Formats: sequence, structure tokens, C-alpha cells
Amino acid sequence: MGLKTPEKIRTFQRKIYLKAKAEPDYRFYLLYDKVCRKDILSRAYRLAKANGGIA
Repeated sequence: MGLKTPEKIRTFQRKIYLKAKAEPDYRFYLLYDKVCRKDILSRAYRLAKANGGIA
């Protein structure tokens, strides 16, 4: 497994970043449903496992 983040996840991260920068007072109240997607959790698990469980 490489360290390169899949494009679909990078696009998601970029959209959240741009929204936060464009509207500093905006509050992301419901990120849980967005972050708990199977592709994101699977990627996070594989990265943690490859790194010995270290953040």
C-alpha cells in the first residue's frame, strides 16, 4: 500500500478545506456521517495497521 491518498478522498478533503477557508464562521455540525464512509474508514485502518497502530 502506498502513501498516496486516493483521488476520491482527496477531493472530499479539499471540499471541506475550501469551505472552512471561505467561511471561517461556518460550523461543521454533521461531519460524522461524511467521515464515516467505508472508503475513508478503510483507508484510515490500513494506514494505522501499516504504521503499527501509531497515529
